[in-house]
Amino acid sequence: MSKSLLYKLGILLLLIMVVAVFEYFDDDTLKIDSKYKKDATIDYFADDLDVTQYKTDGSVDYNITSDKLTHVQEKDISYLVKPKALLYKNQTSPWQITSNKGEVGPKGDTIVLINDVKGIQADEKGGVNSFEIGQQANDTDPVKYGKVNVYANKKYAESNDYVIFNAPDGQTSGNGVKAHMDTNQIEILSNVKTKINRGQNAN
Repeated sequence: MSKSLLYKLGILLLLIMVVAVFEYFDDDTLKIDSKYKKDATIDYFADDLDVTQYKTDGSVDYNITSDKLTHVQEKDISYLVKPKALLYKNQTSPWQITSNKGEVGPKGDTIVLINDVKGIQADEKGGVNSFEIGQQANDTDPVKYGKVNVYANKKYAESNDYVIFNAPDGQTSGNGVKAHMDTNQIEILSNVKTKINRGQNAN
């Protein structure tokens, strides 16, 4: 498997720090579009993927794991099962970001994180920051269906789905989010609601 693809995968998942289910998947089993069923070729795959990127000072920049990566040649798409990223701003409080599934697009330029997209971080003050993207279809289905599109070249990520951001000082929620990674700006698009935790100081 190409080292450059793994590197791009790590960079793309790094960007995501800041209701649709694709029909390619059913639980952990790969489904192929009917257009490709007769001639779909899995040209490489990896089980228990584990990639660590280091900073120039030797400290960990991020760690990416996935239960499985499968690449379909005709579509030039890599499919991920249960990807997880540990993203280090420093060595004591990494962001942990997970989803049920993922897709890495042709040339590694885009990635889609799919269903149960969650992130959590314990900050230096002992508080917890977190986010969730997606909503349950009904009370009997525990999955939060949603997706996040990440565009590496633009350093930009977006989702049309419901999002909740939690911080020690409160909670912000709404429909749709745009994240500009180069400026660290996050915009919730509509139906924005904010709850303030009384007695907590903003970070």
